[in-house]
Amino acid sequence: MKIKLACIKFAGMASSGVEKYLQTIAALLPKDKFDIDFFYTNAAPFIRSSFVHPVNDDSRLEFVKSHGVNTIKVDVEAKIGDKQPYEWINTNFWSLFNEDDYDFILTGRGGYPEYPFNLINKTKIIDTIHSFDGEDKPNIAKAILLCKWQAEKWASSGGNIDKAVIIPTIVKVPPKQKSNIREKLNIPDDAFVYGFHQGNREEIFSPVSLMAYNQIKNNNNFFVIMGGASRHRSLAKKINCPNIKFIDHCSSVEEIHNFLSGIDVFAHARADGEVCSAAMIEALYHGKPIISHPALNMGHAEQLEGCGKMAYSVNEYAGHMISYEEDRALYQKDSENALNKYKNFYDYKKVQEKIVSVFLDLTQ
Repeated sequence: MKIKLACIKFAGMASSGVEKYLQTIAALLPKDKFDIDFFYTNAAPFIRSSFVHPVNDDSRLEFVKSHGVNTIKVDVEAKIGDKQPYEWINTNFWSLFNEDDYDFILTGRGGYPEYPFNLINKTKIIDTIHSFDGEDKPNIAKAILLCKWQAEKWASSGGNIDKAVIIPTIVKVPPKQKSNIREKLNIPDDAFVYGFHQGNREEIFSPVSLMAYNQIKNNNNFFVIMGGASRHRSLAKKINCPNIKFIDHCSSVEEIHNFLSGIDVFAHARADGEVCSAAMIEALYHGKPIISHPALNMGHAEQLEGCGKMAYSVNEYAGHMISYEEDRALYQKDSENALNKYKNFYDYKKVQEKIVSVFLDLTQ
């Protein structure tokens, strides 16, 4: 008999980290073992909050549906934005959802009490935690944490470590193909290219990698950003270097990997850091060494360990850039280490098996 699973997420078809994580799990769970309904709302406005949630992405919806998942659109007029449990206002969710129909519920939260899960009391919840607040609700059967750093933070804030399992972000990757991104941007084949991809989100803007590049720019190196905040463009204009180039943000998996295949180093910069970065996993898949910096969230330090560098200042970041550009032996070593790290820790088939085992263990 198949396991009946309900995935529930506000604006759950958005092309953002948590949402894509749940979409990928739902898509890749074997359909001979799972019958999945994915409940997703519209990106309703937040009340008493300036936060604007990314909207649903039709390409992500088609991705989920193409993998045999039944999708159910939920209407929400607004969401309380300044007080837990962040209630949905004027929603038809409860007319569409009956927890008695499901063996498990899968979601992704910050770990704190959140609507509608605060009102679901009987069905076992598999809770993928994307922050580090700990909440010990009786029907949370298992908390999936993404890295060791996060697990320690979560446990210290009240999370029940006996219910926890560490499984990294699952990222489905396409077959590798030769990139044409350099040809599109008129970048020579022998140039050294730094870059990163990121959503158009102002609140995660960090100038670190661009400021570091400004120190080491020359005629034969380039910096390419796919997406990014408007402040990245403003900073690039101030630096006034023709070798800084931008590509529009894109949710296409093929275009993202075409971009990553064409750069040499993933020059990460994000104001709040990462718990377990899908973008970094994608970079590792292509054998790209990673440079990053400290931030509030430090899960990314685990991701680049042994295959990248952590910089504690702009000057140090620039130094790591030069080292990779000029020391081919160092670059080759960390490139090979990146490939091996992907294969050993982040290969999506291995991660998928771990996620499936969580459900199967709880049904025994």
